[in-house]
Amino acid sequence: MDGLEIADKVLIYFDPDTKSPITLLELGLVAHPLDKVIVVCPRGYWKKGNVDIVCERYGLAQAKSLNQAIQWLK
Repeated sequence: MDGLEIADKVLIYFDPDTKSPITLLELGLVAHPLDKVIVVCPRGYWKKGNVDIVCERYGLAQAKSLNQAIQWLK
């Protein structure tokens, strides 16, 4: 949790082949408008609708692919 707070940039990735409960928790911890957060939630992730709603509501950037998000980190 300290790492999320002190990081310059945070990439959150939801793998469609997992449930990722800790990643969902981490999304909740950073769910406020931050320019340092980007989220990747591919089609097929079991809670994609929820993730999309949280990102939209709190103004979190979303990338369409992991590669796109990695480019944002540079």
